[in-house]
Amino acid sequence: MKNVLRHPLTIALAAASLPVCSLEAISDREMASVSGQAFISVDASNYQSTAQDWINEGYSSDIANELSGSYEFSRINLGLDIETLFNADSLVLGEFERELYLNPDGSVNNADGAVPAAYQVSNPDTTGEDVDDQIGRGYDYDGDGMLDTMPADIMINDFALGRVLNYQDAENAEIDPFRIVDPYIELAYKVENGQRRVAGVRLGLGESQGYLSGEILSLTGTFEGQISGPVKVVYDNNCPGGEDCFLLGFATGTEIVTQIDLIDGVRDTEANPKTEETNNPYWVGYGYGAGTESNEEYTSVDDGETYEYTYPYADVPYLKRASWAGVPAGRNFEASDTGLIASLIPGLTNQHECIVSGTPGCFSLTNYQSIYVGVEGLEFDNGGAAKGAFISLQSEAVPWEDLSGLVDDDDIGRVATQMGAYLHLARFESQGSAAYPLMLDLYDATSGTQRVATCVGQLKGC
Repeated sequence: MKNVLRHPLTIALAAASLPVCSLEAISDREMASVSGQAFISVDASNYQSTAQDWINEGYSSDIANELSGSYEFSRINLGLDIETLFNADSLVLGEFERELYLNPDGSVNNADGAVPAAYQVSNPDTTGEDVDDQIGRGYDYDGDGMLDTMPADIMINDFALGRVLNYQDAENAEIDPFRIVDPYIELAYKVENGQRRVAGVRLGLGESQGYLSGEILSLTGTFEGQISGPVKVVYDNNCPGGEDCFLLGFATGTEIVTQIDLIDGVRDTEANPKTEETNNPYWVGYGYGAGTESNEEYTSVDDGETYEYTYPYADVPYLKRASWAGVPAGRNFEASDTGLIASLIPGLTNQHECIVSGTPGCFSLTNYQSIYVGVEGLEFDNGGAAKGAFISLQSEAVPWEDLSGLVDDDDIGRVATQMGAYLHLARFESQGSAAYPLMLDLYDATSGTQRVATCVGQLKGC
């Protein structure tokens, strides 16, 4: 087996066997011809913004006020090139009490983006008596009739980095490591009235590539992926009999693509009438992502007036303790080419109640047992490495610097995080364009991705 991480004692013994030479000073002339790079370096930076800066980016006034002000950052850069195979029974971060954004009755509770715990039924496509044909359901741990959140921001069982090839053959097994170049540790300080306090810490991966595996039970942060495939897959799942079959029939060879994000996977789609607190009704749960905007209308039964929907997570920067990912409500597929047929695709593939033209558009995170971070098939130094991935802990809101390589002049260039744990697996720059940490075709999106082996002799649980 390939020995990726050697025992420190072996290194120490090898070093002790080397010849011992005395140290001698060198001249300034000799020093001028020597170049090198520090193993560890420290960068200090600061960032200042106003609430209006964040409002201009589409954030609510409450979150804008949290993120505004002065921050100082101290980043310890580690000049390391790491190749590792790492296994852990579980990864749990951010374990504290969180309240739901909405109660099951639609009443507003704590608008921080917490998502009800959800699971996927075993036979979502089957209908009939005594059969549950609803894709998403919610957990009620306490049995009090109220939906609960997961107990921690990030919960991943059988967490692993890297994989083992030929894992059932101990003699010929080989490690395909997870590679990390230039990791760093960064501290964030909030500065107010001349005083500064620690607001957060993050572990950044710099550039990384390889398999990340685990049973993802709860995820807080940014988790972006891309689904692509031919319209024929949607057509075969929905036709004949679907409303748009005639037009879709002309586009079966067209490639379509959309982005997936963390969503609320609890099925409960009853619109609540307006209250004294809001002029808009809330459209409760099931397939809605952070920042989702609505262009739909609702006619109130009470007064007959028409109002626009307000999706429950429209004003949060990201979802917290999500257990589902998918195409958020209101989003559609886009065609990868141009022309009349391509221009019709968005209108024919809109997501509603976790269905995109008859095809499931929302999936439990446990479906994705292994995720390839980076671009599979590309060399690490040729665009294959993912940029900007990190995991962080905050005691209050922190605007971390976005290191994905996709920041342009009009972008604020910051990743907005709030209190708790945060995992950032987002789009990154690769060979001049955006790449995603999770790339799926329409078949894999529905069926999920299988776990790669991370142990010798068994898939997991070393």
